[in-house]
Amino acid sequence: MKHDHRMLLGVALGGIAIAFASIADASEMGVPERANYARPFEPPTRPAFLPLPPGAVEPAGWLRDWCLAARDGFTGHMDEYDDEFKRAWAADHKMTGEGLFWYKGGWPYEGGGYWFDGLVRLGYALHDEALIAQSKRRLYAVADNMNTNGLLFLWWLDRSNPGDRKAVTAALEGWPLWACGLLGRAMTGFYAGSGDKHILDELEKAYSGDPDCLRWITGNMSNPWPAFDTYSWTGSHDIAEALNAMFKKEGGGLLPGLSRYRNAPDLKAGATVDNAHVVEFIESTTPWAVGYLWTGDGRYLRAAFGWHDLLERVAMQPYGVPV
Repeated sequence: MKHDHRMLLGVALGGIAIAFASIADASEMGVPERANYARPFEPPTRPAFLPLPPGAVEPAGWLRDWCLAARDGFTGHMDEYDDEFKRAWAADHKMTGEGLFWYKGGWPYEGGGYWFDGLVRLGYALHDEALIAQSKRRLYAVADNMNTNGLLFLWWLDRSNPGDRKAVTAALEGWPLWACGLLGRAMTGFYAGSGDKHILDELEKAYSGDPDCLRWITGNMSNPWPAFDTYSWTGSHDIAEALNAMFKKEGGGLLPGLSRYRNAPDLKAGATVDNAHVVEFIESTTPWAVGYLWTGDGRYLRAAFGWHDLLERVAMQPYGVPV
């Protein structure tokens, strides 16, 4: 079975989530109201498709069965299965120093970010008010505490404090900031579905005030997507400057952990590359497509496609899971 990762990357770029599509007869549904899903601030390079917000398309048939199973199972009740998810981005879970390492107390930032992202989108896909309310409560635990001097969504840390910056960098080359990007994606999904201005304001706050916020540590590649989405809704000059610093400087002065995937890999027979954790690989390769949208430079798009092609060639198991 061939898995078209180019199509999946295209969905990430173009944004129409066909997985939940259900085609209804117009005579049954009536004439639908025309909706404008365009963003107020477009990038220099327009994608082929407009991104649909969560809930614009509702699952039906077996896809709905799967979604209901997720609602009634882990996705809807993750914090009932494992206390780590009770701590995920909770207002009183404020790790500092060595506690920022994922294995010393920081893991709920990663686990919670991924969970919230799924929880938000599932809630809006099903139009389930209980899931949406749960998502809002968990995201507001961060949004209500944000300030202009935090380190992305690590609101209790001070970006002007060298000690806090050093602690974040020491935690596996900035892993806590990488975890912030997962939360950022959950928040952009929630804003897209709800139009909640409080969430949008805090997204803008996270990615403003520091033009190097997307590039000053090596493990920060999860943040360009939510930063880019936030710009498309706000037109923030500060976020534009951060995206420029990330993508528009030739060579960019980027640290090796970032620049490794900035260019397409050598796909000639016999070529080899260093191994990488598959989650790290996906999170570090796909965001370069944002660089294409932001700059129009096709090298960024070729890089994203090239690394995904390599993944399919050498790391895909028969049942579709990369290793």
